[in-house]
Amino acid sequence: MSKTIELYYKKANIDGLQSIPEPYRTIVAINTAQAIIENGGFEYLFENFIAGREQDLNIIAESYKRLGFDREFAILDKLVQMYFRKKSILFSQYKEEEKIFFDDSKNIYRKIDKLEKKIGRVFD
Repeated sequence: MSKTIELYYKKANIDGLQSIPEPYRTIVAINTAQAIIENGGFEYLFENFIAGREQDLNIIAESYKRLGFDREFAILDKLVQMYFRKKSILFSQYKEEEKIFFDDSKNIYRKIDKLEKKIGRVFD
């Protein structure tokens, strides 16, 4: 990982994803969200990681779409809309949708790695 990307991870942790320029935002958003979903599911992503930074949810969903992961985008977009309306979701109802993130995990990380290498050559 480049030093630039490392700095953007730290910046996102402090100031939120909106503070990071593209294409770094996509890398940080997806890597962070994917790891959280794989370790704690949607519930952990929405109720713990995002607490107080709800705007990051839309950025995360859009980042999946930006890289062509339309199923993941559609799932997160649906959950984000529900979350903003209700502030509470019964996440246990979405285990099948969560599984899609696990099933596509290798492809997601592969695409992120390619993007990271591409911009690393350009910007670092």
